[in-house]
Amino acid sequence: MADISSQLSLPHSKKIATNRLLKAAMTEHLCAYNEIDMSQSGRPTPELIELYRVWGKGVPGIIVTGNIMIDREHLEHRTNAIIDDRSDNFVPDYAKVAEAAKANGSLIIGQLSHVGRQCSSDIQKHPVAASAVQLPANAMHSYEMPTALEQAGIDKIIGQFAHAAHVLYKAGFDGVQLHAAHGYLLSGFLSNRTNKRLDKYGGSLDNRARLLLEVIAAVKERIGDSDFSISVKLNSQDFVDEGFTEADSAAVCHMLDQAQVDFVEVSGGSYEKSGFNHSLQRESTIKREGYFIALCEQLRPQMRNMRLVCTGGFRTVGAMNAALASGALDMCGIGRPLCAEPLLVDHMMKGQTEAAKASLLPNVPGLPIIAGTLQLQQIGRCQPILDLSQPAHVAGFITKLKAMHAS
Repeated sequence: MADISSQLSLPHSKKIATNRLLKAAMTEHLCAYNEIDMSQSGRPTPELIELYRVWGKGVPGIIVTGNIMIDREHLEHRTNAIIDDRSDNFVPDYAKVAEAAKANGSLIIGQLSHVGRQCSSDIQKHPVAASAVQLPANAMHSYEMPTALEQAGIDKIIGQFAHAAHVLYKAGFDGVQLHAAHGYLLSGFLSNRTNKRLDKYGGSLDNRARLLLEVIAAVKERIGDSDFSISVKLNSQDFVDEGFTEADSAAVCHMLDQAQVDFVEVSGGSYEKSGFNHSLQRESTIKREGYFIALCEQLRPQMRNMRLVCTGGFRTVGAMNAALASGALDMCGIGRPLCAEPLLVDHMMKGQTEAAKASLLPNVPGLPIIAGTLQLQQIGRCQPILDLSQPAHVAGFITKLKAMHAS
């Protein structure tokens, strides 16, 4: 019976994860940004390398990086990691990230992404997407009406994904994760809500999944090494009207299994509506911790070989072991707890702790992301980490945020 300490073999790359815990992707905001010479933007910094060195000491079975954007003109944030046709010379820098993360036995997977229509107006006035469907503004950002991609633009993006994967391959990464969740470009093609196309990329689910499958095929062809792992982050559903559904997700999982993807990491929601808040409305979810376990149970029958990772909500060893023992999933993804306790996995494996620290942050949208970003910066700069389990730390953090907002 599997538990968090069990090894996991990936079916196609044949790589071995030393345990069943995956460090999930979180945008680090620790790469270079140079407005004068944009060719230098996206280069890993010493702070980013230090962050992955520390996470590597915690020894998760798999470490997935934050967003690595495939086009510097279309970013989720100005300090994103970037690999595009202007960053061939970044190989030595990404090699340092890989070496740091892998030093104690973890696998390192680079998450590749195109932001699509979710590129804020202050970064890009002319975003691209599956169709001209605008993302509503939120409290932090506004978004422009996107231009529907034509075939030449689609072909370029497929090439950009393949190129970025090749850079990471040369840098010593164990694989890539294609971000097809959370409303980003690949996710936007999958969803009926944002894909209104009438060509071969729109209409039926087979057509809406075409771009994702073409990207997978292009990465495989470019790398030419079956030992390089390919995985996908996929929404279980979008939680919005006309969005990607549970039935869609199950069907796409079947396609990805046939395409010889190593694993799918299940998540949900987008910038338009968070899947985490939706899932927390279920009492059964609160008890089992994992936000998307019930959906994993529905996806599981579609998979013959592919592994299934569930990310979001896990905090205790007991809940993770129960989820693994149930057979609903093969691996538990952990995100925000590893901002506060980067060595948490190691401490759990050694029996030094049974649970992540509780967070006393008030339930204010966006606040956990701001706090997590600060914690990642503190780790990268070798500074004391904000402890959100301590009332005094939380009060001080909120006071500083209010002062920054007032100024």
